[in-house]
Amino acid sequence: EYNMSRFKVILKDVSIVKFFLSKLGNLLVAFLILFALTLSVYSSFFAFAFFLYQGFLFSASCCQIISCYGLMGIVNVIVILIPINLILFAVMAYFASVCFERTYLASRYKMPFAYSFSYKKLFWREIGFAVLFGVVFILVVSIVCSILLRGVSFVIF
Repeated sequence: EYNMSRFKVILKDVSIVKFFLSKLGNLLVAFLILFALTLSVYSSFFAFAFFLYQGFLFSASCCQIISCYGLMGIVNVIVILIPINLILFAVMAYFASVCFERTYLASRYKMPFAYSFSYKKLFWREIGFAVLFGVVFILVVSIVCSILLRGVSFVIF
């Protein structure tokens, strides 16, 4: 989907705002899934499975791009896809680590479920920072990459 939406941006079939909102929705759904999976110590294992699934999708996408476009696909993967996805992975890993810490503290000190969210004062601030950084990064990627891709699409594709 990411590759096809980039093509639509290059061909000017979709606006930058629609591209941004699509990617923002994907990121917020990933945050919601990670948050839900880390609510309990017993379901935290599935958060790691979610990261494995995201890695599988990324590697399958890279293989597909390289097989379709050859050398230009390798350039596309190295220059565009890997840096963007590594930064997004770091943001999601930070988000998950904050959620894991809340889950660990709640299980260690046997806190009630609702109290565990207010025990650590910085929890919501750290969650907000991760979400805000992800939104700003998606915004920058949407604007900068779409402008760059429209300008140099004949070189990369």
